[in-house]
Amino acid sequence: MQNETPSGSASRAALRALTIIGSASVLRILIGIVRLKIIAALLGPTGVGLFGLFTNLQGTVASVAGLGLNFGGVRQMALAKDDPLRLSNARTALFIGNLLLGLIAVPAAFFAREWLAELIFQNPGRAWECGLIGIGVLLALMAGSQAAVLQALGFIKPLAWLSVIEITLATGIGTLILLEWRLGGVIALVLLTPALNFLIGLVLVARNAAVDVAPRWAALPGQWRETVSISLAHMAGTSVALLTVTFVLAVTGYYRGTADVGRLQAVLSISGLSTSFLIAAMQTDYYPRLVKSAANVAETNALVNAQARLGLLVSGPLLIGLAGTAEWILPLLFSAEFAPVATLMGWWLMSDILLIPARVVGFLMVAHQNSKAYFTTQFLANLAFALVVSGLLGLEFGLASLAIGKIAMTAILLALATGLARRHHGFRWSGRVVTLAVLFMAIIAALRILAVLWPGAAIVPGVLAAVLCGVYSLRCLSRMADGGIAARLGFLRMGRRTRK
Repeated sequence: MQNETPSGSASRAALRALTIIGSASVLRILIGIVRLKIIAALLGPTGVGLFGLFTNLQGTVASVAGLGLNFGGVRQMALAKDDPLRLSNARTALFIGNLLLGLIAVPAAFFAREWLAELIFQNPGRAWECGLIGIGVLLALMAGSQAAVLQALGFIKPLAWLSVIEITLATGIGTLILLEWRLGGVIALVLLTPALNFLIGLVLVARNAAVDVAPRWAALPGQWRETVSISLAHMAGTSVALLTVTFVLAVTGYYRGTADVGRLQAVLSISGLSTSFLIAAMQTDYYPRLVKSAANVAETNALVNAQARLGLLVSGPLLIGLAGTAEWILPLLFSAEFAPVATLMGWWLMSDILLIPARVVGFLMVAHQNSKAYFTTQFLANLAFALVVSGLLGLEFGLASLAIGKIAMTAILLALATGLARRHHGFRWSGRVVTLAVLFMAIIAALRILAVLWPGAAIVPGVLAAVLCGVYSLRCLSRMADGGIAARLGFLRMGRRTRK
């Protein structure tokens, strides 16, 4: 049997990183939902749809144009943190590399503006806005280079502050822009986010991670080659995922109209509330520890299982509560115009249960630099998503097409990633992780079936199930951290004394 419990210090470190980065990410997403509510109130679902299309287009182009430099740079700087010269070389290479790639992206997006407008919006009138995306890509790459420095050197709190301050300012300033320019201000709001991220990142890096050693300029080409070779697979996989989301939004707009794109964007934002903070925490804490333990099969398997269980325990109750109360949450967070996607949201969140362990085991392939295996899983799963959605929407299957496609994608992603990890690294899921995932999915499925049979009947059971699962999760987390953060709650301490 595989050991599934790493050392107490490792569990506490993971929980600490998850607490800090996770709290900041949840706060960021909540503010992001407020921003979407403002957009919905001012511009309706159409405005939310435009914002989602522009944001995903910018993220996709930035992922491709960046060649994974920021992801690989984190690893390079983390390994060189005790060598000032190597660290200076890695930081300088990352900054200049992103600057050069961003400067290439600006004219590329400008010359491709008409093609992008026709492909994404089926509207040549959006060409000039698509041309401006290149500026956003440049700013996003430069912002990423600053965040990578903080992440690699372990400045978790400044990294958390960066994400919260940026979106707060972007929401405040963006609201004023939308009040003045309405739909014409959506592109400005999209560009504002990476601009603020870059400027605030510069300040935080200068205050927390200043370096006094001059780099060796001759070492930069070697740094670029090594960084790209490390991160190319991750970049390709991330780009495929972002491109698929952009494609799904675009094909939804083609068959269903921009209003339904806005409704889908609302579902994406709520889904992100419960899972994206885990990805941020894993990149900050889990991935570096996974790299260090890559040579030890037993330690690696224990770390992967512990991280997956941690992710399920933290996200599961939230996913259950959101899925059970979808008919109430959507009008509350946005408006009554978003209520038609309540069923879609419920099944979408159920598939996020599968996505958590799939992401966790995916990092195992990245840590071992299994480029082909990682890219293959991402490509095939996202291809299935795109084909299912486009095919079913073309057959006028409705918004249910999106839920079916997402479930297919996550199931394929988890199955392929697990199979490859088992074949190449001897990995096996622990019984605790499997049982927890199946239990949470069964609860969400039961709540959604109840909601279909009797509209509104799942809200109270959904809240009750979320509370009960939350209590169970807190008790498990307290044991994983040897009575750490979660055990400070009185009833948890009492439970531990009783067991003694």
